[in-house]
Amino acid sequence: MLNFPAWKVAIIMGVLLLGGLLALPNVLSDGFMGVEPRDSGSSDPQEIARIEAQQEAADKSWWPSFLPSKKVNLGLDLQGGVYLLTEINPDEVAANRLESVLTDINERLTAHEPLIARQQIEQEGDRLPILLNDPAQMEDALRVLRRLNPPSGTAGSPNLLSIEQSGDSTINVTVAENAREVLVKDAQAKVIKIIRRRIDPDGVSEVAITPQGDRRIVVEAPGEADPRRIKDILGRAGRMTFNMANVD
Repeated sequence: MLNFPAWKVAIIMGVLLLGGLLALPNVLSDGFMGVEPRDSGSSDPQEIARIEAQQEAADKSWWPSFLPSKKVNLGLDLQGGVYLLTEINPDEVAANRLESVLTDINERLTAHEPLIARQQIEQEGDRLPILLNDPAQMEDALRVLRRLNPPSGTAGSPNLLSIEQSGDSTINVTVAENAREVLVKDAQAKVIKIIRRRIDPDGVSEVAITPQGDRRIVVEAPGEADPRRIKDILGRAGRMTFNMANVD
């Protein structure tokens, strides 16, 4: 028969008791432990009833605050929830970036001695076709456009524009292929930040937002009962506000 010292038995029992205490919240409801429900913004009657029931139970809870109340994250496989896969359109990213330089191109080519008819350039998706007034002005127009060619990202990144002559008096301006890769990668990182701010502004939920490849983003929200709410949040347009600041 094995005989263990009393101190070893006490340590083992203490570890078992602590483990059981930490696991206890997983068999109890949030309302019973006094956890306030989070407003999901869902209009589903079942979800509203669940939130009201949890709030009522939390108000009546006697669960001591010093005891653990955090549950183990069960993940999508055990808990269910929402799994969304979004993809960035490289052509749309390139078109948006090209639009940002269109005004400068128009202004430079129509300043002083106009190389083109005023406001003649119209963007066609991710392409700017430029028709000159006089084929003899081709070199001057190309020189102006090359000076306007900004980097696609931070310092050291490839130039944004691909400038090619097409015919005697036509220039095609597009986003360079190597610049597209930089723009898409930058857009992917920014979209991940925006999604995280919208879905988990407090940084306390268990939402997982991860990149997949060069242009895809995976959003996993375990326990989310309303997939439409997540889609509405992701599809919501951004808004810019200006506020007065005290500069004294």
